[in-house]
Amino acid sequence: MVVKIKDDKIKTVTATDVVNMLNDMLLLDPNGVNALFKQRTMINDKLANHPTLQCLEVPNLLINDPNRKCMVYIVGLIGILNGIFHEEGDDSYIVAHYNHHNEYINKFSVMKLKGV
Repeated sequence: MVVKIKDDKIKTVTATDVVNMLNDMLLLDPNGVNALFKQRTMINDKLANHPTLQCLEVPNLLINDPNRKCMVYIVGLIGILNGIFHEEGDDSYIVAHYNHHNEYINKFSVMKLKGV
């Protein structure tokens, strides 16, 4: 939950509010939203170990040495949004639903996911 203050009024913004906005954005510009959400940025160990950020550890493909295994951390917007909106003890996460034929996001939702 995030609190937004406008004109001295406090409004609570929930993960569902964010998902509704993302779905509106997807209707207005599916190509732009898909391009934005496909971006991943390499991050350092300190940020990767942030208590709420969700990131992924992947092999560093820039090192072309089979004897040297080097992993790096990457993060995208879904990981950042879940870091902001996910609350400890809650199994609800913001997720992107993909069309597996063309790897295109066709909607966003809040889903209960166990063990994430």
